[in-house]
Amino acid sequence: MKQIIIFFFVFLISGKAYSQQLGPEFKCVTEEQFKSIAKAIKELDSIHRSHSLVYLRDPIYVVQDWDGRIYVNGGVKKPLHAIIEIGPTIKREVEITIETKVYKRERPEDPMFRLRYRAHVLSLPVELIRTKSVQNSSDIGLGLDFFHTGDFNLSVHGGIRSSGISMGYDITPNFGAQVSAGVVYERLVIGPGAGFYFSFN
Repeated sequence: MKQIIIFFFVFLISGKAYSQQLGPEFKCVTEEQFKSIAKAIKELDSIHRSHSLVYLRDPIYVVQDWDGRIYVNGGVKKPLHAIIEIGPTIKREVEITIETKVYKRERPEDPMFRLRYRAHVLSLPVELIRTKSVQNSSDIGLGLDFFHTGDFNLSVHGGIRSSGISMGYDITPNFGAQVSAGVVYERLVIGPGAGFYFSFN
């Protein structure tokens, strides 16, 4: 038995080794090339696992001119510039063209009927002529604006010397001038008035 084992071992040592020849589609690589391939595969794997990041280098501008026209950059004539980062090695600058739609909602008009509280200062010209006193012909009080069209409005008012109805004009959203007709308490006669008002809402 020992002789058979020794013979088989000697046969293996003295026998010839044969290898299959590679086809033309295969190519041997050097150790340096193998390292480059391994590095590229590792880099591709890192890129595959990394998140892609996009940084806009240019801000987005929205400009409205005095005629109400609106301009936005980022179109074909003026694209935005951005930087794309993929993994630790890829960093590229690109141009981005975006389709932008800007919608402008017009402010609805105020309803004609409303309730707007205001304070007023009036001068009563007939009383000024009669009393020749600015103090005795001046009136202050509160009013309620209940109707308007454009900047014109109608209101009822009551003061320390008279009460009645007024027609006013808004100089600013909360300030305006008014003319009125009302009953003067002292003589119980209807007299004109003119002055200014300030609204609270």
